[in-house]
Amino acid sequence: MDQNDLAAMAAQALFSVLGGAASTAVSQLTQDRLNRSARGRAALDGLNASPGDPAAQRDVQAALTDEISGDSEFADRLTVLLHTPAQQITGSVVITGSRVRH
Repeated sequence: MDQNDLAAMAAQALFSVLGGAASTAVSQLTQDRLNRSARGRAALDGLNASPGDPAAQRDVQAALTDEISGDSEFADRLTVLLHTPAQQITGSVVITGSRVRH
C-alpha cells in the first residue's frame, strides 16, 4: 500500500468520527499524531471548524502523508490497524445456520 492510499484511509476514519461515528483506534492514532506538529494541529483545527470542507480534508490528508512518509513505524501501525477487523471475538461460539448437532 502506498503512502497516499494509507493517508487517505486514515483520513477517512478521522472524517467519519467527526461526522458522528464512534472513535476508532485509527482515528485516535491519527489525531494523536497530527497533534504533535504545528501543521497537523492547523489541519485538524481546519477540519474541526468545517468537517465537510474538501480543502480542510485535503490538508489533513496531506499532513498525514507527510507523517507517514517520515515515519515507517507509524505507517506500519496504521497499516495493521486499518487491516484489523473492527470486531474481534475471543472465547465465543458462533453458530451459523439453523441446525446444531452434538
